[in-house]
Amino acid sequence: EIPMIYPRKETKTYGTKASIEGIYYKGEKVVIIDDLVTSGASVYEALEKINEVELIVKDIVVLIDRESGGRDKLTKDGYYLHSIFKIKDLLTYWKTERLISTETFLLVNDFLSNAVQ
Repeated sequence: EIPMIYPRKETKTYGTKASIEGIYYKGEKVVIIDDLVTSGASVYEALEKINEVELIVKDIVVLIDRESGGRDKLTKDGYYLHSIFKIKDLLTYWKTERLISTETFLLVNDFLSNAVQ
């Protein structure tokens, strides 16, 4: 009995034919929940559909912030991104716990630092 809606990547030509599934009312406040944010592109896809039906979004919650520009872009546009983990914190933890090698840690950190934002 927890209300939940979700935007479809593509509107189906059968069933409800809705771009957003679930029960909602114009003007309601909703929170976007996602697994990962990189550039924010998938969040913006969801926002487009949510805004079309006049729902209000201020907050986005993600499991992992890949620290690749998504947070900055969303913040600039007036949204609040809440992440459970940041990728560099996870990498440090994995290295400290010897779950990844120092070489892997350095390679991934280098990749993340040089990734196009």
